[in-house]
Amino acid sequence: EDPVISGGREGLGKENARARQSSDRAAAASRQEQLSLMDLVYHPSDMAVKPIVGNRRIEKLLEVRWDPQMLPFKPYSLQDMLAAPQAKLETYLTRIYRSISGATPISEKVNTLAYFESMCSDTQAANILVNSSLMTLFVTKLRNAKMPSLRVRLASAMGLLIRHATFITDELAASGIVEVLANTLRDKTVLVKRRAMSTLGELLFYIATQQQDRQSQGAGAEDVWHVPSSSLTHFIRLLRPGEDETVQHYAVKTLENIASHESEWMARFASPEVVFNLVQIATGGRGENLKATAASTLARMMRWNPSLVQLLMDKYGVKTLLVGLNEGNSKIQQPFLSMLIMSLSDISSRTKNALADERSLVPKLLSILEHGHVVLKGKVLLCLSLLFHINPSWLVVACNMRFVQTVEKLGREHDEHLRSCLAHLKKVVAELVPQVLVGADEEIRRFAQRKYSAPGSRGGSRGGVAALQGQLASIPVLVHLMNSASLRGAVITSEVLGSFATWLSEVETMSFPGQPELWRQLL
Repeated sequence: EDPVISGGREGLGKENARARQSSDRAAAASRQEQLSLMDLVYHPSDMAVKPIVGNRRIEKLLEVRWDPQMLPFKPYSLQDMLAAPQAKLETYLTRIYRSISGATPISEKVNTLAYFESMCSDTQAANILVNSSLMTLFVTKLRNAKMPSLRVRLASAMGLLIRHATFITDELAASGIVEVLANTLRDKTVLVKRRAMSTLGELLFYIATQQQDRQSQGAGAEDVWHVPSSSLTHFIRLLRPGEDETVQHYAVKTLENIASHESEWMARFASPEVVFNLVQIATGGRGENLKATAASTLARMMRWNPSLVQLLMDKYGVKTLLVGLNEGNSKIQQPFLSMLIMSLSDISSRTKNALADERSLVPKLLSILEHGHVVLKGKVLLCLSLLFHINPSWLVVACNMRFVQTVEKLGREHDEHLRSCLAHLKKVVAELVPQVLVGADEEIRRFAQRKYSAPGSRGGSRGGVAALQGQLASIPVLVHLMNSASLRGAVITSEVLGSFATWLSEVETMSFPGQPELWRQLL
């Protein structure tokens, strides 16, 4: 092949590649600019769903042990059970059924259930077992059993099956499983309550998801999973102060998963009592993981029901949200930032006044912006953009700290969500510039009409940025922004340059406190 032609083709290929990259960057920038604030508040990680049963952030469970010598049958391994023909499988499950249902010692029932649990964490096995007569037997036994050791194992086996199964037949709804689990929450043995709550939580989340799926597919409106209001009452009581923290965490985790999607179920729990209890847990709980789950639940509920934001503000005020920002745990800070953004996006006069006294707010946000992970940084940018919009003086405060330098570093980040949040901040800053220009121009006009001492005298020679008061304090801010590669595009306009040129010619012959510093800034 002719090397000249080959080189020409290679050069053309590189040009095309560069053109495609430029086009891709332009398209990405366009997408970032089109995203609204509400599109950016919630990151995908804000809505992540995690298991309830067996969640190690809630409770670290010991391995369940069983004695093969005590079993009244030869145990199958999981692989043997799944490979067994239908007739052998039914015979085998019948032996397990008789060991648990018959007039056998409690110790045998507990041991058989412990062995049974070893088969429940496989999805294929769980789909078989949860839809067998064994599950109905467990419900009946849990309703009538008195011994805590047996009740723990029954609830535990049921929870594992519900967690790992992908399909549960409607027939289980007729067994009364919801009511039985809800009544078990009143057991005085804490281990029984923990297993019952985790199992009920997994079941309620399954029911809520199934209902949502049926509605989205246009299926029949009949809801086979009837959940009595009395059962929900037992559940909600667990959110009150004084409850076992692990039991409470399972209950809050259930709400968090349900609130991951907008649904009738989410609406059922969005009551003032639930919200206020979650606030108490998120700000005063003992465990960091529980506080993070409670805060995450609140933030998710507010996404689907923004009126809850005002409910929280009216009861506790903005200080409650700022408490969460002071936590060292990023999993707590993240949902509190989401809630703060929601509260600032539709701010009341009362909250505006309360914010004016929070001098530590901007330093804290800038600290998170500098040291937090990428999702936190994006949320902080949204918080700052709202603060600047509410009152441009917050921009002055931020620029007098490390705001510009920190944003400069963020301009080199590649995370799409963070870049979209940065684009939103630039848009807000660009919208503020005309307002800043008008305010500064009015201030200069007022100085022109006043009588001050001659240039060079004490009254006209005050130096330093501190000499620039009122609207003139924003002039150094504009200069800061102009020197930022990330933000200058939002600031340097023909209108700004024209105003600076006009002010230079006017201020040169004027005399007022701060005139030398203003002159230096304009130059």
